[in-house]
Amino acid sequence: NPYASPININSFLSTNSSTIENYIYVWDPKMLNTVHGVGGIVTLNYNGTSYDPNTSGLSYSNGTSELPSGMAFFVQKKTNCTSCSVNFTEAMKSSGAITSNGYKTTSGLDGKMQINLQVKINDSTEGVADGLLAVYDAQAQHQVWSNEDALKMSNFGESMSIRNGVHLLAIEKRPLRSIDTLTIQTNGLLNRNYSLVFNPSQFGASVQAKLIDHYLKTEIPVSLQQKTSYLFNIDANPASKAGNRFELLYNQNTLDIKRSFYNLAIQAYPNPTDGKLFIDMHQATAGNYSLHIMNAFGETIIQKEITFESGDQPMVDLSNQAKGLYYIKITNEQKEQVVLKIIHL
Repeated sequence: NPYASPININSFLSTNSSTIENYIYVWDPKMLNTVHGVGGIVTLNYNGTSYDPNTSGLSYSNGTSELPSGMAFFVQKKTNCTSCSVNFTEAMKSSGAITSNGYKTTSGLDGKMQINLQVKINDSTEGVADGLLAVYDAQAQHQVWSNEDALKMSNFGESMSIRNGVHLLAIEKRPLRSIDTLTIQTNGLLNRNYSLVFNPSQFGASVQAKLIDHYLKTEIPVSLQQKTSYLFNIDANPASKAGNRFELLYNQNTLDIKRSFYNLAIQAYPNPTDGKLFIDMHQATAGNYSLHIMNAFGETIIQKEITFESGDQPMVDLSNQAKGLYYIKITNEQKEQVVLKIIHL
């Protein structure tokens, strides 16, 4: 578009209807989930009055009618056109508002995730040992870039950072893909209790997250609307302090999230409990499940297999166990897991 104003797509294509087809190709910088993450080509097709894209939820919406000033686009010549050209005229100009469609913009973020590594000092007190910050911006680079990212300067004791390839970062800014992983690197952990405290902001309602604990082989839902804390322990097993123990997995595919086992509304009640509690699994499918009850140190104290039928509410008895914090890990036949935190009073 050579003009300083937007042009009307229909007017442009009508004027040039003898040489080009009635659709155009435009660039969408928000199509980031390709192998290179730089955007992609979108087709705008005539719907009788305006133009609809072959994608949704990105730069172009149904009913698109204008192209902004200076924007490049592609057209398809007709097969019978041997000496083709296109013309721009003053009549194509539009008085519509200037849009950013097709251009990279700097407005808005897709979310921020600040994570604290906290040390359990006593029953009521925790202290911050380290932290990291991930900023998700569609305009940022996937690769480590000094203008956007901050390298990690290790602490004297415990430290935590974001791993991106060979780089350890204190702060990382990058796009948020529909399925994305934040690799959490920990170093210098001691044999004591810790917690990861997740402080999210500015995430959309369709984005969901879960923490992967590779040592305990568990997946724990992490809220992107409010703070979430995850208590973990370092024990005599060297794998418990592995630097790559934790990953944070994001998923923007709402359909998949709703169907996934870990996101079902599985609850244990009463919680807190004085011993016996029941597991409400009414949204789960019938089948065989494995239950592991673990103490605060990640040690399995009870393990059993159950066959779940619709309407069942499996019972767990902690009456003979010490008072304190417990986790119930439920695994289905597809090896998907839900972890419930239980307080035994």
